Amino acid sequence: MRKDGEFVILVSVKCPTAEHRRFSAAHELGHYHLPGHLEALLASGVHHSGPAYSSTDPLEQEANAFASELLMPEPLVGSILRQEDIGLPSVRALAEGCEASFTAAAIRYSQLTPDLVAIVLSHGGTVEFSHVSRSLWEYPGVAGGNPKRGDRIVRGTGAHRLARSSKKVMEVAEDSGPTTLRVWFPGCERDVRFVEESVGLGRYGRVLTVLYAAKSPGSRRSRVPRKGS
Repeated sequence: MRKDGEFVILVSVKCPTAEHRRFSAAHELGHYHLPGHLEALLASGVHHSGPAYSSTDPLEQEANAFASELLMPEPLVGSILRQEDIGLPSVRALAEGCEASFTAAAIRYSQLTPDLVAIVLSHGGTVEFSHVSRSLWEYPGVAGGNPKRGDRIVRGTGAHRLARSSKKVMEVAEDSGPTTLRVWFPGCERDVRFVEESVGLGRYGRVLTVLYAAKSPGSRRSRVPRKGS
């Protein structure tokens, strides 16, 4: 908001973690610094932002990209990922190393990893957002067929099992196991063995799922956990 000639960012105490508050502030800094944002958003003097991962508004998407690059610059992300296993360990290391939320770290991970990776954010068994790595996006049948907002999570997956228990989500429980690409991307021309790693996000109330090829071509550290591990 603009007040007495100054610009002020207010972050709600309802933001579930310090990392969410950092990303929220960085997102609003994006609106402040990016050309055309202030004129478009502060015509009434105040702009309200909510969770915007799935927003189709170009201004919100640009502010998200600004926040991700500010908090998780590519050189730092690359140095962290080179030391970590593929999947949730990379997301966890990125979140801790950059003081970012798990969701923001997962999205940034999927943007910069060379591996066949997808991330899915769901709430109550329904997809809110998904993103695939560039290498997976180029895989035959994946482009345009990724899980979309409003889709139901497939039964029998770790994400579905976690979604059935709000207690497990609150306790940040994990559920991992083997899967296949067609379980999540049914339009693929041929199936591939994948790994699903899902985790509850505590007070945020969501389930984050990381999917990756069991034998990812660019990774030295692929692994296949047992179902439910």
